Amino acid sequence: MKKFLIPALFVLCTGASITALAQKETTALFTTDHNKPELFQQFPEKILLNMNRINTLFSMAPGESVDMNIADGGSFRFAGQIVSVSTKYQNRITSVVIRSANFAGAILVVSKVTGEDSSVSYTGRIISRDNGDTYLLQEAQGRFTLNKKMARDLIID
Repeated sequence: MKKFLIPALFVLCTGASITALAQKETTALFTTDHNKPELFQQFPEKILLNMNRINTLFSMAPGESVDMNIADGGSFRFAGQIVSVSTKYQNRITSVVIRSANFAGAILVVSKVTGEDSSVSYTGRIISRDNGDTYLLQEAQGRFTLNKKMARDLIID
């Protein structure tokens, strides 16, 4: 019986080590890497938006080029190509996705939401998976701004 014990332990240990080496580490699409570079570091924390310019995006078609200053009273040029325009729920929600040409890897997503009482609100963001900062479109006192946030504060993995 002792003759079989040592080879059996050897086979068991070999099998366990092969199984342990075969494990693969997976990563999430977006990770909370605290060392990602900031894409918007030269821009302010808040950018007041010119909503008349933003509204022109909703009448554009996929494939069209965009190059405009979307800031009101400041300078924030966004250039790129319309990737998609979609309308849902009896035209109550219209969304535009633009792939940026001047901010590498970034996309701008803006949605216009029309309420049953004809009120209009907006939601959106500029985000890049390769960078640590992002802008969120938010409303305060009837004005719309892009507010800088760190992606790690928004994404839970």
